[in-house]
Amino acid sequence: MSASLRALRNTFIKDASASASAALSIPETEVERPFKIVVIGGTGAGKSTLLNALIGEAVLLPTNCMRACTSTIVELSYLTEACVGETYVATIEYLSPEEWAAQLDAMCRTIALARKTFLEQCRINKTEDDKKENNWLIAGTPASDAVVRLRSVYGHSMEESIMTADAITLHCHPRVLKVLSCQKIQLAAASAPELSLKLTKEIDPENQSINGTHWPLIKRVSIQGPWATLMGGLHLIDAPGLHDDNMARADVVRCFLREADAILLVSTIKRAANDKTTKDLMPLEFRRGLLSSGRLGQLAFVATQTDELVPSEIRRNLHLANSTSPIECAVARNTYTKHRLTEDFFRGVEMGLLPINREGGGAFGSFQFPVF
Repeated sequence: MSASLRALRNTFIKDASASASAALSIPETEVERPFKIVVIGGTGAGKSTLLNALIGEAVLLPTNCMRACTSTIVELSYLTEACVGETYVATIEYLSPEEWAAQLDAMCRTIALARKTFLEQCRINKTEDDKKENNWLIAGTPASDAVVRLRSVYGHSMEESIMTADAITLHCHPRVLKVLSCQKIQLAAASAPELSLKLTKEIDPENQSINGTHWPLIKRVSIQGPWATLMGGLHLIDAPGLHDDNMARADVVRCFLREADAILLVSTIKRAANDKTTKDLMPLEFRRGLLSSGRLGQLAFVATQTDELVPSEIRRNLHLANSTSPIECAVARNTYTKHRLTEDFFRGVEMGLLPINREGGGAFGSFQFPVF
């Protein structure tokens, strides 16, 4: 565990202990309100590893269930009550039949429109591309994304209905209807590995490529465990990002962001300073809103995978001497990343020009965007 991550975890534990001690003198209605930290980052940002480190687990979510982990909202909290032998509890909440029906209709319309537009273009241009199977399906388009998601849900056994946007047939699929009718499923286990195995069986059943899987139908997952870090009422919420193509989940993410007491933006240190995804995590209106609403201190950035470095590459990129040691290279990269992220945070934000936010300005000195 890196020094920065260790410091972040120690801060969480210290705050959790303080919250637990202070809870004795707080009215019951206030104790029941959790302190929510939303963790946002793109695929491969290392959010799961970060969260596992913060709560002290080697593995919590199934390793062969990465699609569900990266595209599903996961809320972690302390388990206050449990049955004997059950110290880990997970609640899986599925989309309602109405929510999935609306999304299915929208995806089928997108697929049908893309196919129709392609065939009309072929007719106008008098080409024979329309004779090539699925030549209209262009990767990265809304229609392609819809096909990928429907294949994940229904499997390749329903390929014809998916490619022809046969919403009526898809609506009547018995397995999907059965899953959606459950609404919520609760799993309990005596250990994190045992719970991980149960989640795998529930979310990623066998023969998923043929019969389909459940994970695209999941709205959110709540997991409770015996984690001292969260004992004081802290909730960690692993969000899939600000641009989830699942409308119901995107609405839940926006709701969590509105209710969040703090937000952690996560990206690998290699991408943190330059990657477009990182900048997308801090859009201008989002930063202006934080500043104008007085929530400046409720946002922090976590750069992950800091233990992965190539000294020669860092020396070249940061114009360091060839004699610079690996440790000095790591420190220089950390300093550079913090500086760039702080610059990006205040870019275009008028309040960043106020004296309180300038070096040496005001009684509070300068504000440094927290980067771990």
